[in-house]
Amino acid sequence: MSDIFEQYYEALKRKGRAGGYKVLKVAGAGIITVGNAIIKMGGAAKLEKGILKVSGGCRIEGDLEVKELKVSGGMEAEGSIKASKVAVSGATKIKGELSCDEAIISGALTVPEVKAKIFKLAGTCTVSRKLMVKDRAEIKFSGISYIDEIICEGNLIIEPVVEKVAILRFILVKVRRRKSWFKARRIAAKGEVKLRNVICEELVYSGKGEISNCKIKRIQIIS
Repeated sequence: MSDIFEQYYEALKRKGRAGGYKVLKVAGAGIITVGNAIIKMGGAAKLEKGILKVSGGCRIEGDLEVKELKVSGGMEAEGSIKASKVAVSGATKIKGELSCDEAIISGALTVPEVKAKIFKLAGTCTVSRKLMVKDRAEIKFSGISYIDEIICEGNLIIEPVVEKVAILRFILVKVRRRKSWFKARRIAAKGEVKLRNVICEELVYSGKGEISNCKIKRIQIIS
């Protein structure tokens, strides 16, 4: 921990604000504590009014609860994360539960369970138990992704990312990619669905929406 941070932390303690920070800024690699969580970061961090912003990636030890969490550069969490909004650009690995109103993840996501009102993912994902969404879920995947069970009370979109096109000397060239598939044991959605390149054992939905290039063993339409 840097001397500058130590001095700042001591000043906060004298003012009775340490542990319940109003404004905290740290430039460069360092360590901060937020509640019961210890955050080790590779870049800079700012905590203000319950909004934690980290650049350069971070590692979180313990359970973290904040109003908002914004990370640029990837994140690894040993415990659970609870926030109104979680936005991460980079690889995200959470060993506990991710619980939030809105989750926006760009990159690879690995987590046992997610509870959210709105869930947006662009990248690959591995969710070993459940993804539970109250409002809507939008998953733009690449490569092979897996979620054991999806329970969505609103609209659900699962489709591969749009294939990139490179322009070389005025000739359009498609970037070669391996086939992308999204795998799940069970998918249940009450709203409209849009599924592409999905493999699952069971799909339960309203019958509204679009399903293309999917391999589904059992389909149940609910009223």
